[in-house]
Amino acid sequence: MFNDAYLGEVHFWRDFLANGKPRFILGFGRQSAIVETELLSLQVRWEGIPSDTKQFSNQVFEDDLFTLGELQLASGRCGGDEEGEDLEDEGS
Repeated sequence: MFNDAYLGEVHFWRDFLANGKPRFILGFGRQSAIVETELLSLQVRWEGIPSDTKQFSNQVFEDDLFTLGELQLASGRCGGDEEGEDLEDEGS
């Protein structure tokens, strides 16, 4: 399997785990782990296999209102003021 086939697998699992969204969020009670799905890009000088060039397109999943709302909820900023105060803390 060449590198482009592995890259195809990375794209598949990234899309599967994130449901085609720009990030996936793992909730742990009052805390969340937020994992961005955008792949890093960098320049690499690689001799590779002669005449075996593969095009790479880094698909980026765009935010919409739903994904931005999920991010705000996971970040604990939804419903609070500018200082990051939660709604749950206001009633205490």
